[in-house]
Amino acid sequence: MRGKIGSRRLSRALAALFSLTLATPALAQQATPPAAAAEPQTHARPLGAGCFGEDPADAISGCSTMIAVGDGPIVALALIHRARAFAMTGDDKRALADLDRSLRIESRPAVGWMVRGGVEYRQERFAEAIADYDEALKREPRSTDALHGRGAAWGKLGQYDKAIADFTQAVTIDPKDAAGFYDRAASYRAQGQIDKALEDYGVAIALEPRDARFYDSRADVWGQLGRTDRMGQDLQEAAELAPADPHYVERLCRLRVLVRELDRAAEACGTALKLAPMSRSVRISLGAMGLARGEPDAAIAEFDQVLGADPAEPQALYGRGLARRMKGDRSGAEADLSAARARDPETGKMWQALRLDPAEAPQR
Repeated sequence: MRGKIGSRRLSRALAALFSLTLATPALAQQATPPAAAAEPQTHARPLGAGCFGEDPADAISGCSTMIAVGDGPIVALALIHRARAFAMTGDDKRALADLDRSLRIESRPAVGWMVRGGVEYRQERFAEAIADYDEALKREPRSTDALHGRGAAWGKLGQYDKAIADFTQAVTIDPKDAAGFYDRAASYRAQGQIDKALEDYGVAIALEPRDARFYDSRADVWGQLGRTDRMGQDLQEAAELAPADPHYVERLCRLRVLVRELDRAAEACGTALKLAPMSRSVRISLGAMGLARGEPDAAIAEFDQVLGADPAEPQALYGRGLARRMKGDRSGAEADLSAARARDPETGKMWQALRLDPAEAPQR
């Protein structure tokens, strides 16, 4: 799965598209095709209408018209906007084809390189994304969006020093760039520089106090430090900021299980289940709560809900194995635990972290 972060990187590039293209004279000066300008005023839609809009279908249709009748820079601009629309629909192959064609026509503006870098990033072609962001930065050295994209790609390649350098440059250019501090914190954390990560997460939160993701990520650092109290505070804040997102409240549920605040865990898990009644992850959390309560039958009922949809789901198998062992069903427990380990050898780590697998020492 290419995940939310790849989409967020591409979204940053796409969001910057309008301001960058329309500020670039080589492209913007021909933003209206000559054929459209020569037409008498009527109530019909102008030629190429929709190309620069937010609706992907309209953009594809309008840009295709402009590409068919225009030439030179106007075609390059229309190709970039059609690529944006293709990317919004997930059609990265067509987006890349349009961007390649656009850059062959007009390579001077940064925007084509930056948008292509975003698509390459989403395709997990990180070296190619870096090369595109390099070209964008040659043209727009103070583009924080390009610095963000390149920094993220360096991080994916494990080049955290280079990632930190790019994010540092971004926040130097724009000291109010909350995302820059947030991304730099992740790179510091990957290097084990926990104090610096906490400091940057704090700055990001001070700049954007209503972004739930910032609290969620800082909660992970508090967890690494064993500060379950601070972890709980941040997860609670994230859950309150994004009450329709089950992710945060489910994480809060698992934390409550860990610290054995089981009534509060039940409340959090119940909220998560209302938000995402079909979520396997929430059901597994409810099963974990049943184990923590010493109620193996309730736990098995939750794990069976998951296994009914996916009989090989390793976490549910492992949890059911623990519940069966609690009931004294040694053969059934071993069958489930062995099947879970065969599917994912690391599957027991969560249960050890939750202190629900006494047969194995926690792995650090």
